[in-house]
Amino acid sequence: METFQLHAATAFDPGTEMSFTFSVNTKAFTQPHCHDFYEITLVTAGKVQHYINGTMQELPCNTMTFIRPSDSHFYKSTGQEAFEYINLAFTQKTMQLLLQYLDNSFDRVSFDTAPMPPTTRLNPSDTFTIRQSIEKLSLFPSADMDKKRIYFRLLTAELFFKYYDTECEEKKIQPAWFSDLLQSMNDPSHFCEGFSCLERISGKSLAYISRLFQEKIHTTPTDYINDLRLNYCANRLIHSDTAIIDISMDAGFNNLSHFYHLFKEKYGMPPNQYRKEKRVIL
Repeated sequence: METFQLHAATAFDPGTEMSFTFSVNTKAFTQPHCHDFYEITLVTAGKVQHYINGTMQELPCNTMTFIRPSDSHFYKSTGQEAFEYINLAFTQKTMQLLLQYLDNSFDRVSFDTAPMPPTTRLNPSDTFTIRQSIEKLSLFPSADMDKKRIYFRLLTAELFFKYYDTECEEKKIQPAWFSDLLQSMNDPSHFCEGFSCLERISGKSLAYISRLFQEKIHTTPTDYINDLRLNYCANRLIHSDTAIIDISMDAGFNNLSHFYHLFKEKYGMPPNQYRKEKRVIL
């Protein structure tokens, strides 16, 4: 397939010098391309094959990639499985301003010249929060382009500050079995089962799994599983009439009071209020 180049001059609104897209249910592939700007992509559902600089990377859900102007790439689905991802794109000028904001502690030369773009794995709750933050970009009226540009730059700076790791890349490499385990845990039947499922699928001890969770994705199995369960419950609350107690039990919460506590801690409101405010009625 022929590779084409995208240019910031024609791809971006000159008032904001950025763009963002939500690509949903992409079942085929995107066109091979390169560009003269930067991108940050985040897989929000499914998994995707990322063909970049002559190499194929399989990116599971919750994977963030920092793409440079020199990268040539495209995305392809794995079999018939649909995937979803968010794309943030911004100019080299914005990148330079970002470096100044970060007090030039960011090594741009190493970032730009590394053979492959940096990737990192997020907690499901981080993915959810980032998606909400990006969705706010669509709420700015056309008359507030300056505010929108400032919001975007602050958001981008936060993503680099929190998720771009300047440490040795080898420290971030996940064993294949661990990546497969994380992907498997997105299945409701698996996160509903909980700890025993982690051990059963991986064949590893819970103590060893817990060490990997802390080392690779900086969380505990308990928090990771609860995040998956809470995300599942939040979606069910919005898109179904199912009773709250049934939703919580379907997700693996055996204590309704504990579920309410965790839900309010994450979303800032109890489940019944969340359903009332977020409910989508077709």
